[in-house]
Parts: sequence; structure tokens; C-alpha cells
Amino acid sequence: MIADPVTGDVSLYHRVNLETGMYRGQTNERPQRSLIMKIGVDAMGGDFAPLEAVKGASSAARVHPHYQLVLFGNKEVILSVCNEEGVDANLFSIVDCPTEIEMGEHPVRAFSAKQDSSIARGFQYLAQGQIDAFLSAGNTGAMLVGSLMTVKAIPGIDRPCLTAAIPP
Repeated sequence: MIADPVTGDVSLYHRVNLETGMYRGQTNERPQRSLIMKIGVDAMGGDFAPLEAVKGASSAARVHPHYQLVLFGNKEVILSVCNEEGVDANLFSIVDCPTEIEMGEHPVRAFSAKQDSSIARGFQYLAQGQIDAFLSAGNTGAMLVGSLMTVKAIPGIDRPCLTAAIPP
């Protein structure tokens, strides 16, 4: 459990007190909604993208119906992969992003120059509260830059964290 440093409220859901709508001492201006978590996925990031991202999103949507998945990437390419793989594209929503940040690009320059990329648009949606989480297997530096430039750091936290699945 985490106590809000200003109000002392305790919450387990994104540090937002669901009764008061307080987050870091400020009122949550988002309208009340269900507890379905919206997770954004950079479909264009990582090896074998968007194929593996689409297959993973399809599997996750079936196993976890309480999550709503939002794929960020080239909509035409994502729909083509869905068609080729027999994946129901209605399992998730797709945000069309015409450009992508490649693995070898300089993170700050690429993130600043490509505001219509899947990573930049994902962070824009996250900052606006349209999604609750955003993940990518793409350019790690661009993800770190995006988190600091768009979502901003929590006071007292110097850097964003990286996560990894560790088998048992």
C-alpha cells in the first residue's frame, strides 16, 4: 500500500484513491469509469513486430477479458497481420501511428522528431488518461525519454523503472 504524501490517503490502484479521486494531492479530473484497465501496447516495437505483438495481444485479450488492449502502430499493417493470422481485430482497439522509432535511433532526437510514432502517441494517451499503462518491446531509450518528457517523474523518483518477466 502507498499513502499519498499530501492527503495520507491509501490506495492500491495507481495511487489514486477511488473514493476521493485524489492523486498526489490533486483531484482526478477523469470521469468515473469501470475498473477495466486499459493497457496500451506499442505494436511496432521489438523483434518480429507487429506479428508477435498482435499474437500476444490476441492471447491476452482472450485470457484477461477485464483488460482493454489498445494497440499503437500502423493500422493497415496491424489489420493485415490480424487477417493473415486469423486474429479477431475486434479484440482490441488500434490507434493509427504512421511512423515508428527504430531501435538504432537516438532516443531524444527520435522521440522529439516523431511525435506521431507509436511510442510518442502511446505516451500522449497515457498522459491524457486515455490508457492506464503503456508498454513496448521497442527502443528502450525512447521509452525512458517518453516517460520523463510526457508523463513526468514522481517527486523523489529520479528515473523510470524497467520491468522484465523472470521465470519462476
